[in-house]
Amino acid sequence: ANKTLAEAAKRAEKQIVQLQKQLKDPAEAELWRSKGMGLQQMPKKSWRRGTSEVDVPDYMNLGDDGQPLSLKVTLDPDKDFLGNAKACFKQAGKIDRAIEICTPLIEAQQGNMTRWRAEAQTLAGLQGLLGAGDAAAESEVRRLYLSLVDEGLIRIPEPESEEDPEEAAERAALEKLKKKYGKDVDRFVSPSGFEVLAGRSSTANERVTWELTWPDSWWFHTDNGIPGSHVTIRANANNCTDEDIEFAAGIAAWHSKARTKMYVPVMYCYGNQLKKPPRRKTGQVSTTGGAKSIDVRPCLPEE
Repeated sequence: ANKTLAEAAKRAEKQIVQLQKQLKDPAEAELWRSKGMGLQQMPKKSWRRGTSEVDVPDYMNLGDDGQPLSLKVTLDPDKDFLGNAKACFKQAGKIDRAIEICTPLIEAQQGNMTRWRAEAQTLAGLQGLLGAGDAAAESEVRRLYLSLVDEGLIRIPEPESEEDPEEAAERAALEKLKKKYGKDVDRFVSPSGFEVLAGRSSTANERVTWELTWPDSWWFHTDNGIPGSHVTIRANANNCTDEDIEFAAGIAAWHSKARTKMYVPVMYCYGNQLKKPPRRKTGQVSTTGGAKSIDVRPCLPEE
């Protein structure tokens, strides 16, 4: 526990240093704002492309006569005065936001660092009492231990459970089948025992449609423009039963934006009816010929 407290305090100290690096003096933000205000007052006609520096009135610093002093501003030569003014205000905003976000985080980490160091000192003082069987010391150490567990600094190991060898083999086989077709491609088994594949990303959808769908197999997607996954049954369409089709359509409905609906329209067609539209985005597909449609309840089968 003592080592854990020391490491926690050190991590908090490092985070404080990193956060402080993101902070700048508030006066710098005021300077950027002053530059922006001065640029806004410059006559538009006096700007020429390529101008890299200009003197503007500094309205935040007045002379004895009450008039603004002069402030030199370095310009982006490709932007006019208003464009450079916006850039100045944007820079000031960045500094303000960093101060607003980082300041409370620094204060919180400073509190954590102080607390962990104090707890470490307390624990060190209790070490000698533990061997003597001091009940109060043991109670205090237990409190510190539970506090570290609550903070997530100490993780209680989960008890090892004995797994049946047959169950372990079955689970390993299932994991192997899930990974058979690569990342983000889910695999299911239809009522007739056919593989049903569903993509969970645009890249996985591409793989399911153009690499894993057979020309004579069924391909599924939610209908009526509803975004969703590409799903296919890895079998000749003539061998698929109505239960297989409803099974795959339910998976397509589940992997869509309409998952929470009671019933979802799902279209399905043969793999050889799929085409890549011109200038398409990843995952976009068009179909040729007549496609079928079915209304199903979104669902995933039990493993």
